[in-house]
Amino acid sequence: MPGLLRSCELLDEIDGEFVIQTKESAEWRDRFQAEVGNLGGNTVQIQSERDERIRRAVGEELRKIEWLQGQANVRRSVPINTDEEAPTASADKLLAWVPGLRASRSEVEGVARAAGTESPMLFVHLELGEVDGLRQALIEYKAADITINSLAASDTAEGRDARKSIETRRTTAGQRIDNYIQQAIAQARVYQGGGTEITGEGLRSLVTEGAERSVLRLYPKFAQGDHADWGKVLDVARRGSSDALSKVGHRGEVHEHPVAAAILKSVASARTGKELHAEFEGPPYGWPSDAIDGALLALVQAGQVAATSVSRDAVKLEHLTKTEIGRSRFKSESTVVQTQHRLAGRGVYSLVGLNGKSGNELDDLPDFFTRLDDLAQRAGGEPPLPAVPRLPNELRAVRDA
Repeated sequence: MPGLLRSCELLDEIDGEFVIQTKESAEWRDRFQAEVGNLGGNTVQIQSERDERIRRAVGEELRKIEWLQGQANVRRSVPINTDEEAPTASADKLLAWVPGLRASRSEVEGVARAAGTESPMLFVHLELGEVDGLRQALIEYKAADITINSLAASDTAEGRDARKSIETRRTTAGQRIDNYIQQAIAQARVYQGGGTEITGEGLRSLVTEGAERSVLRLYPKFAQGDHADWGKVLDVARRGSSDALSKVGHRGEVHEHPVAAAILKSVASARTGKELHAEFEGPPYGWPSDAIDGALLALVQAGQVAATSVSRDAVKLEHLTKTEIGRSRFKSESTVVQTQHRLAGRGVYSLVGLNGKSGNELDDLPDFFTRLDDLAQRAGGEPPLPAVPRLPNELRAVRDA
């Protein structure tokens, strides 16, 4: 019945009620109809208005999609791209492309297939059977808005009703627009690169599910560094422990852990901590920040990597805070003292009363030789005392190196 009443040219609708049209309301209605005719031929303007409304609705629907990946709880998110043109297919970026109603389902599927199964990108098609209905609602909304802003109603009951009748048309058209767009969003289809469709209900749910799958394509090596206890590795390594990686279940040599191995290879040429984070937090790794720092400090503790400041001075392990790691430079050592040799060295240190700290064996060498020289001086002297013992050639070579 309301639809039939709205079609009657002798009636005006005001806030859900129908009243007999007056002379002034007829003038407003004629102006409205004229604007409808003008806008009907302006395809570009109406299409632009449609696309902008869809972009806003999609942006609100997909606003701030975030989740935590793996045991390490690394926060991930998926950017939304609403450009008309499909973004260049890439294996090193995660995003969801939502071209609105400008691309057909077959076009979106074709772009998804062409991207390939290694692409972490998502491709979204908004399904709407009543495109013409949406277009007409947009025309009527815009025509009503122009009419309201261009005509001045007389300060009479008839004038106020004339204005209200067009405001009601604008409100009704706006509701129809929202309904059409929500219908398109509700019927959306989401595809992964390669063309696999994500099944389920609700655009937000589909994009979230697809993003969680696609992030595995973006970071195929993530599992190598996924552990909840990298923070413990970082703390223990900074205190000089030689078995810091045991906190993430690694019992072998430091350089045998896949995260440490990758970092060690990267610092064959000097790299700053900031550069290392950019590399290993990005594709194909996606490793947690603490994993990078923890493995790096474990390598420094093991003597396999040297840390220096901006001024090229050596940086002690205990001084490598998060901030200091970022600005320090790291480079692999050409000569590496293995763990068993470090343990043996600390055993020798203990013979002269020096209880060296793990990871500081090289730093403790001067103190070791000072104590050794003191013992030698006390073991001999001028006759009739025996001669002062001399350091073996091998030890003198180490001391003088």
